[in-house]
Amino acid sequence: MKEKIALLVFFIGFQFNYAQTIQEENTDVLLKEGITLYQDQNLKRALEYANKGLNLAPDYHDIRVLRIRIFQALNNLEGSREDLSYLLNKEPDYHAVKELAIRQVRLMEFQKGSKFLDQLRAVYNNDPEIELLKAQKLLRNNQPEEARELAQDLSRRNGLTGDQRYQLNNILRSTIKNEIGLSYQLIDFSSEYNRTNWQNFFLEYQHNIKKTTLLGRVTHSDRRLNEGQLYEIEAYPVINDKLYFFGNIGFSSGDLFPDFKSSASVFYGFAKGFEVETGGKMLSYGGKNYFTGILGLTHYAGKFYLNLRAAIGPERAQQMIQNYQFNVRYYFKGSDNYLFTRLSRGISPDESTLFVQVQENPGLEAYFTGLGINFQLSSSHIIRFDGGLLWQEITSDKEGNQVLIGIGYRYRF
Repeated sequence: MKEKIALLVFFIGFQFNYAQTIQEENTDVLLKEGITLYQDQNLKRALEYANKGLNLAPDYHDIRVLRIRIFQALNNLEGSREDLSYLLNKEPDYHAVKELAIRQVRLMEFQKGSKFLDQLRAVYNNDPEIELLKAQKLLRNNQPEEARELAQDLSRRNGLTGDQRYQLNNILRSTIKNEIGLSYQLIDFSSEYNRTNWQNFFLEYQHNIKKTTLLGRVTHSDRRLNEGQLYEIEAYPVINDKLYFFGNIGFSSGDLFPDFKSSASVFYGFAKGFEVETGGKMLSYGGKNYFTGILGLTHYAGKFYLNLRAAIGPERAQQMIQNYQFNVRYYFKGSDNYLFTRLSRGISPDESTLFVQVQENPGLEAYFTGLGINFQLSSSHIIRFDGGLLWQEITSDKEGNQVLIGIGYRYRF
């Protein structure tokens, strides 16, 4: 009796193992079935089909690409690295090879990933996507100076995609160690205003702590009959390549600026070279708080930076203050050399030196057009010139113009 039971168990086990054994010999069918199993997340069984296919046809690259995907999904990075090395030696330009190699680097810890990345740099010589990946790895490993140097060299190249330029700008923004800025702005009013010119002076200091940028700013406004200062602190904590935040608090010494202001925004990169901003601002005047909602969309298209931004609120004198902007930059050499222009309707709460005019006349129209240039004299010295024309309703039957001229200097160390 025991012998019969043992024989039955053996027979059932044999049938089960036979059923599990892949009998198919057609490599195209093996690939198709392996892809289906991979998509269904049946990874171990998909790996068996990929292994069988490569045993039959070692140079069937589509099956090897499938096996790399399976290994990466199983976190078998040694197996995927071996297969990638095989393809990098034989067919580095085969479809999906570079994409999977980049993914492999992102999955590996820094030391092993760096060695494999050096292999990629040798294969894809001066490829901007690979060089960008190197800069990102250095930044994540707390090597900001090395990351910045590589990113600066790369940003000067022609032919970068919008997404690559977006990621490079994020690296460069988060790797400035120290920067001091001085700026001056003159606002010249037309005769309809019956007021003297305004002068504004700005002093900024920026310092980076790992992945967070901190900035302090003092704004002094001289309006002949009155003077005032605005003191602000800003922070830009970077979470990853796609996500960062912005926060600002400020207070003033007089009635030219809000008694207190605060703002917060979240920026998220998506698709290829797109970034969305959403947030809000709170301004306090005379013990009353006023809220502004912010929504923005940015796209990097080759050498162009295109930005749409809307600020809705606060409500003053039963009027909803609104500002809509279209900002454009053209990068002609690196990330610090660009031409810029802005077209806008209304005055934004961000324009602290101008916003007092909105408080006085919240329901009146205003339109602005301006342009300028930002350029780098050397690795440490940056100059900015800008000018613009603001057309504004002074009263319901009276209009006026303001000419805005600005100059700025920044020193990095």
